[in-house]
Amino acid sequence: MSNVSGFAVDAVGKACVVTGVGSGIIRFVGLHAEKQEPRIGVEMNKPKGKNNGTVNGHKYFVCKDGHGTLTIPSKVTVSKVFEMFGGFDEDDANANVNA
Repeated sequence: MSNVSGFAVDAVGKACVVTGVGSGIIRFVGLHAEKQEPRIGVEMNKPKGKNNGTVNGHKYFVCKDGHGTLTIPSKVTVSKVFEMFGGFDEDDANANVNA
């Protein structure tokens, strides 16, 4: 792991929101193994991911199948509010607005 634009390695373990996907926990900060471009690995709170932390045979982190996503840093926002309340995702937010 290594620091990437806008994220230090110490962001691992922090709650976050991935734009268009939902909330989760940062599990990886570093470069994509093949493209050598910055990526953030997130374990999603709900099964909205595309993997289990392994992408194209490279293990970035470990999580349940369908809970992992590896994305560009600009799609990830660290949030202390989500950390304090255990997180929620866009479906939860929409349910509260529409109730």
